[in-house]
Amino acid sequence: MTLLTGLSIALAALLFSSGLAILQSIQKPFDKLYDKLNASHIVMLYDVNNQNTSEFKDWFTRQPETERVSEGSPYFLCNGPLLYKRNKIEVMIQLTEYNNDNSMQDKLMIIEGAHKKSPEHGEIWLPKYLANNYHIQIGDTIGIPGPGGLYQVIVSATIADPQYESGMVNPTRAWIATGELPFFIPVTQLSNTMLGIRLKNPDSTSNLLETFNRQFNYTGVILTYSLFKNAYMGIYQIMGNLILVFSIMALLIALFMVRSSIIRAVYDDYKLTGVYKALGFTPKNVVSLYVIQYLLLSILFIPVGLAGSWFIIKLLLGSISQKLGGFETANSFQQSIYFISLFVIAVLVVLTAFTGSFKAAKINPVEAIRTGAPVKRFSKFLMPKEISKSIFPLPVIMALRFLSANPRRSFSQGIIIMVTIFIIIFSINISSSFENLKDNKPAWGFENGDIQLSRREAVVIGLNNEQLIEILSKEKTIEHVVPFSYTSLSILSNADLPILEINGKAYADSLSYAGLLNLKGKHPQSANEISLCVGTASQFNKKPGDSINVFIEGQKTNFLVTGIYQDVSNMGQGFRLHENAMKKLNPIHTPAVYSIKLKKNTDVNKFKNYLLKKLGETISIDASIEDRITQMGIISSMKTALFALSFFFIIIMLLTIGSDILISIKENQKHFGILKSIGWTPNQIRMSMVWKILCIAVAVLWIAITLGVSLSPVLMGQVTSGIGLIKFPFIINYPEMLMSIPLTLVLISVCSWWLSKSSASTNPRTLINS
Repeated sequence: MTLLTGLSIALAALLFSSGLAILQSIQKPFDKLYDKLNASHIVMLYDVNNQNTSEFKDWFTRQPETERVSEGSPYFLCNGPLLYKRNKIEVMIQLTEYNNDNSMQDKLMIIEGAHKKSPEHGEIWLPKYLANNYHIQIGDTIGIPGPGGLYQVIVSATIADPQYESGMVNPTRAWIATGELPFFIPVTQLSNTMLGIRLKNPDSTSNLLETFNRQFNYTGVILTYSLFKNAYMGIYQIMGNLILVFSIMALLIALFMVRSSIIRAVYDDYKLTGVYKALGFTPKNVVSLYVIQYLLLSILFIPVGLAGSWFIIKLLLGSISQKLGGFETANSFQQSIYFISLFVIAVLVVLTAFTGSFKAAKINPVEAIRTGAPVKRFSKFLMPKEISKSIFPLPVIMALRFLSANPRRSFSQGIIIMVTIFIIIFSINISSSFENLKDNKPAWGFENGDIQLSRREAVVIGLNNEQLIEILSKEKTIEHVVPFSYTSLSILSNADLPILEINGKAYADSLSYAGLLNLKGKHPQSANEISLCVGTASQFNKKPGDSINVFIEGQKTNFLVTGIYQDVSNMGQGFRLHENAMKKLNPIHTPAVYSIKLKKNTDVNKFKNYLLKKLGETISIDASIEDRITQMGIISSMKTALFALSFFFIIIMLLTIGSDILISIKENQKHFGILKSIGWTPNQIRMSMVWKILCIAVAVLWIAITLGVSLSPVLMGQVTSGIGLIKFPFIINYPEMLMSIPLTLVLISVCSWWLSKSSASTNPRTLINS
């Protein structure tokens, strides 16, 4: 019994410290790597034909918030697919030239390969996560398509790139030598440039960009430190919060086992406690015996759980960090987490032991020495002894008697089994919800399209919006096309000062046509309407019908909030507009991104290749959100974490079942002796213990299923609210859920049968003599 209690404490410590360690490990390794490589807090991507790099550099250099401005780095957006060992890799690559300035700012950390100052001619440096996902090794050759054909490059290094290491920022950035881009694309078409600005304090980003937008009519893309960090942290937040929430349940179960163990120990040591008190032990002395015993138990078993946590966290974060490209993540958690866990759990165990041992302090020594045991009070719910008329087998009737003899303990055991089944159902359905994201995109905040392509205007002979729409409209396999554009705005205070810059989208057609959903209100339609993402709406306390002051397209304006939506892509921040609003602010505005919904039974990959072949360099096809999530292993990591969580709770449940059976065997030894003396077989006695646990499991089964289906999305909504999902897109996996129920019952039965073997070894003659 003591061993089972200690193991439950160890498992609770493992889960509790693991949750804290994951949450603590989220931000520090990212910031550490970001500062170590002197990464830019603002990354500007633009066309030099429309923007002036020298003006931008001079302006940012003069600002007091700026620490340093990088040199402009030319880049080329490769639509893909890359060719590797005759296989196509559907990924969009931003080929960027590595120049001398990268030794000062936006440095890279080489993880594998020769540690050179920069790539050489014909070489490429890839992010570590990309190489891992497609099993690309150092020295391998990959083919990169360009306007002039396929260009072969050798992978000479894998790197950690802090701004793009999450893999959730599209496109993926890769690095080549200075002067290498003309081999991929004609010099006349090399117009894209990247400029990085590193700030003294990243918190000043919004104010600085607001001032910048007032000075310049900037039409490029701006990526910020907060975007990079949020993309990196999302998966950690979900996993850490889940484990921490359920670790509290595990801790409560462990404390219940401590209390049950103490109550049983008080009963077993009843006479001995009376002797102690007769010898002069005070109630405080008696209580201190139990407190010291369980303090020592905590000191022994909590470090076991913490050691297990250390290895699990090291493996888990090591696996994720390799996919992200940041190896420092695996060793980022601090020892203070383990001291906190040790202290918190030990204190709770000691307090439970202290309160649970009060009964021992109240024992009357005279009565204890004379009777040897407390007077047993039978429950008023005790099943009747008249079983001759029952239609149930004898073991089932005896199991019901055991249940009714101690309804409080039976109820507590039922709660523990119910929690375990709930967590199994929770894990199955949450994993299914992530796996089926591609079939439920609008609930996650994405357009309900199969392909997203961007129109490239920087090419020599490009397509305008009307031309591209006309071409796409003639494709019979396309069901509909939704044009939109990315844009940004700054939310203003009452004093017209910038508070926050956020990114959003402006749609040329009805937002409902794109399959988009609102949590509250309706989609914007007119020129003065806007819908806000949940994080933005919550931060500024906005709801449908409110107004909001913003700075957009170089102008101050006021929008009416018509709806609130959720979107995981921007971590809860963002907005949606209709194109009417953009046309009012900028009459020449045209969309450059297109969400394409294909007809049923259309091969998406074949159609992608067809579009790329037909439209060539005039378009680029973006990697879908489900592809990026799959490439990063987020779904597999989430499934692994949920499987581990279910496994630990199954172990905890089995420990509590073992504890309950051992207590029942101790309490009913004389009953077993009597039953054997009247002809019961050992198997019948063991089956009575099995039926007792099964009756409890069946009684709570439907409650657990109901809670698992109804509370899982609510609980996940609380966990994922920080990344923009307050109403979790929940999908029920009926086949796996229904399959898990009988398997759990079989496991409970087998465990109960094995643990009850000592009940069959009871010797009736010994019990009668005693």
